[in-house]
Amino acid sequence: MAFTGFGKGDVISHTSLKTAPRGYSTDHPRIDLLRQDGIIGMVAHPPRAWLHTPKAAERVAEGWRTLRPLSAWLGEHVSP
Repeated sequence: MAFTGFGKGDVISHTSLKTAPRGYSTDHPRIDLLRQDGIIGMVAHPPRAWLHTPKAAERVAEGWRTLRPLSAWLGEHVSP
């Protein structure tokens, strides 16, 4: 399952709960994310010449920055 609204990266999962997790309403705006037993945020970098240069570190770091909305959401809704 793929999710939108979290920057330019991809957010995917493999399996999900059949119902809403305890304590969450079934009409929560992000119930689909809350039902996942795990999610993956990633930015794909197809093989290119820049991967073998010092520019690679900055491009990879920029990929992580694009996933900040996901990290913020997880911090607000999933962290203890």
